Amino acid sequence: MQRTLGIDGARTCGGPTSEQLQAEATITKHPTPPVFKYEALEPDAIRLLKWCTGSKAVDPHFELVTSRYLPHTQKYDVPYNALSYCWGHATHPKNLWSALQSIVYPEKLEMRRSGLLWIDAICINQQDIEERSSQVQQMWRIFNNATVIAWLGDSNEQVYASYFQCISQCDWPPKLRTSMEPAMKDILARQYFSRAWIAPELTQASRVDFLCGNRAHWSHEALSSLADQLAKESLGTNEVRSANLIRSAALGNRFEEEGNDAGSIFNRVFEAFYEAGCTDRRDRIFAMLQDPRIRRLSLSLKPDYSLSENDLWLALGQACGEDDAIREDAIKGTGC
Repeated sequence: MQRTLGIDGARTCGGPTSEQLQAEATITKHPTPPVFKYEALEPDAIRLLKWCTGSKAVDPHFELVTSRYLPHTQKYDVPYNALSYCWGHATHPKNLWSALQSIVYPEKLEMRRSGLLWIDAICINQQDIEERSSQVQQMWRIFNNATVIAWLGDSNEQVYASYFQCISQCDWPPKLRTSMEPAMKDILARQYFSRAWIAPELTQASRVDFLCGNRAHWSHEALSSLADQLAKESLGTNEVRSANLIRSAALGNRFEEEGNDAGSIFNRVFEAFYEAGCTDRRDRIFAMLQDPRIRRLSLSLKPDYSLSENDLWLALGQACGEDDAIREDAIKGTGC
């Protein structure tokens, strides 16, 4: 077995149906992401996707390496990026592959920071329920230690033609805001912001860079500034939610929920996650558990994909009943 960074690495496979899969996968030849062989992970370890450029700049290949969490530093042993994106269909993950195509080319700055990328669909063995539960439980730590690349999807070239030239500015004159309003509203209406996992991913990150297609790249500060300006004008309900998520990315770990009582905080966060989009409906609860506002409540419930959806709802109710702060606030609310 090849060793990379002093740790066992798993080579990629070039196609999902052949027993003799090629070790290298090229972007230009394969319509779907490479398939990986997984080895067991230690509880404090994560996998990272490493890309290496082949003889041609357009032919990178991939491998998986592992990184361990170091409690004394509260960091993983290598720097890395984490991808925040909207999952495609499990049998046709076009959205993920489009994101990789936009990131891994040598001229892209995003991956050149470390050459390592954490992607949930690839770095977690989705067929291993125990591993999946363990990894999801530490999602907050994974994103807290990463530079997060928030991939919003493919770009609309016509809408963004003039937008690309001035997105790095944070002091928005009125005429500039007007010219960029269609592009900004296009961003805020994207499916990305409806995902259940977006809130914990963005609020836990040490830094977030937004990427749209392979051309538009800007910091959360710039995007948040324009979102604030547009909020003074007119935004729809979904656009307001998206703008709030961008602001939470700008605030990072300083993000705070208004209100002091645990019961009210839980109810507001629960309502937001209940309507969020996800492939597995249990992820609405598991994503909520990783939200920094809920983590402060120290609920006993942990992500466990062996639970059915019905059993998970029962477990959530039991965990809330066992939480002293939530229970006390509930009693106060009834006047007892």
